[in-house]
Amino acid sequence: TWSHRGHRAHHVLDPTDGKVSRTDLASVTAIAGTGWEAEVHATAALVAGGEGALRALSGSRCSGVVVPLAGPTVATHDIEWFPAAEEVA
Repeated sequence: TWSHRGHRAHHVLDPTDGKVSRTDLASVTAIAGTGWEAEVHATAALVAGGEGALRALSGSRCSGVVVPLAGPTVATHDIEWFPAAEEVA
């Protein structure tokens, strides 16, 4: 990401308006049958934002991890979750 005219920007465009998408997510990782499918579904989940990312992944039959800008990291139900080191202590 970078800053342009005081706004955070990145390379992902929102298909509904063609502008840089606004998202409350830092990243999305998708697991799919091929690399291009994972990329497509991770990008769709990123554009869907925190409210719709897991639904977007599950609806496309992908597994994945969603990292918000603020709040806990979440994963699809089929991912065995390993807590961060500070959570274990």
